[in-house]
Amino acid sequence: MPAATVPAKLVQGPEAGHDPLPEPVGKIAPQDDVASSSIVETPTGSTEGASTAQRSWRLWGMPAVAGALLLALGVIAPLVPVWMTAAEGDDSAIVSDQMWTYLTAQLAAPMIAGGLGVLATLLFLYSQQHPTRRTGLRRVFALAAAAVVAGGAYAQFSVYLIPPVIHVDTSTDTGFTHSYSRAPDIAIILESMAFGPLLVGLLMFAALAISHNFSSRRLYTVGLLLLAAAVFAQYAQLLFPQVSTTQGFQGAYPSMPAWTILAPMLAPALVAAAGLVMAGALLYPVIRAIYQRRAATATPPEEAAAVGY
Repeated sequence: MPAATVPAKLVQGPEAGHDPLPEPVGKIAPQDDVASSSIVETPTGSTEGASTAQRSWRLWGMPAVAGALLLALGVIAPLVPVWMTAAEGDDSAIVSDQMWTYLTAQLAAPMIAGGLGVLATLLFLYSQQHPTRRTGLRRVFALAAAAVVAGGAYAQFSVYLIPPVIHVDTSTDTGFTHSYSRAPDIAIILESMAFGPLLVGLLMFAALAISHNFSSRRLYTVGLLLLAAAVFAQYAQLLFPQVSTTQGFQGAYPSMPAWTILAPMLAPALVAAAGLVMAGALLYPVIRAIYQRRAATATPPEEAAAVGY
């Protein structure tokens, strides 16, 4: 169509006698588009991404792997004697009286406590770092704490929960046969490693209770509650003397000890958790003063005066 027949209102730009349309706010010129795309494709961006991934790995990945390895060693080490005995074909052999098996069983509790403690701390810090998902992550943390405490309690009472091993001996002189029962080796090993999960699980519940309103008073309150629970567990038999010392399950033999007999077995973990929480309460003012001094040193004087440092 010839230009003369085009309506004036369709003609854009200066040739129509109007000012040019203003560019939208934030629009990048074509030459800027080329420059920005070239910047994205430069190796500098990939280097920054790689450094961010490495930093994230150092902050979260390495501690998680170390905690998982420590937990695995704590679980596997005391089970080696049981596997060796099972490989020999005698599941009822007594291996716990050997010194090296005793040492591996004693190492299990601190290694399990350390591994679980690292993983639990990472999960707690991750839940605090993401406010939008904090509620769901706190529920996951609470379920993990309950699972850890339940596993520790099962290990602590495994001697009574796992069926005993029956031994039958026949005298070569008289020909008489007698039988006796003893706790299996796996139950003895589980009982020796129970302190670690119980301590970590109690500290996880303490962290949940403290994180709502973190203060020195809340730390003292949680520590005193744990200490009161430890005292109650230790003296449960004196507080409830009317409870029978044994409780059978539908006439089963041997009978299960009453809860007042089993409760003192939980006292060491409760006392340790209470002591750690109380120690945190004592150190809380010192740690807070150190962080305030660092913040005041890093903040310019005029900003420090504004925020009250």
